Amino acid sequence: FIDECFALKRLVIHALERVNARAPVPKQRGPARTLDYLGFSLGQGGYSLSKESMDTLREAISTVPQTLRGLRTKLGILQFCRSLWRPHNNRSDTSLAHLTAPFTTLVGKMVSSGAKRSARLKWTEELSAAWENIVKNMGDGFTPYHSPADNWLGMQFVVMSDASPVAGAACLFRLPRQAFLDQLNAGGVSAEWISSLPTSALIG
Repeated sequence: FIDECFALKRLVIHALERVNARAPVPKQRGPARTLDYLGFSLGQGGYSLSKESMDTLREAISTVPQTLRGLRTKLGILQFCRSLWRPHNNRSDTSLAHLTAPFTTLVGKMVSSGAKRSARLKWTEELSAAWENIVKNMGDGFTPYHSPADNWLGMQFVVMSDASPVAGAACLFRLPRQAFLDQLNAGGVSAEWISSLPTSALIG
């Protein structure tokens, strides 16, 4: 398998060089189980936040905020990255809403009392423990490429593309593999045939 991957890599580089495209050696990557791209770690079964991104986020939230403005900013960061806090075994006490509840309550009380954004926070042992619990329960946001409910056995992905001198477009379909092979052997596959097939699905 690894040898095949290396052979494919050499073919891709050769194809790029044939059209005068550059393939700098420092940017070339060999076969790997995971690949970091745009802050994500792409694996065979799904993707998650890369270790570097995780370390950066963990560092950003590990220090407790000292002002009302700082608390609201960090709560905003947590909400933006809420997919990293998924309840364990459907337990609501590990959901982000539950973990941040003491701090959203604190913000509400301070705002209703007319506190300025620069107002200092009064940290108690309970609040400190609650903040540590937020950091401790942060996950990597692993997301599978396919839903467990999807039936992928015997399915085929087909890309249909068209282009002109000024534009190009493509559509990705999913359909039963046997139906695809039967039509292919019968004389070819067209976009009209795929779109009219009751068991096909347009992905994008």
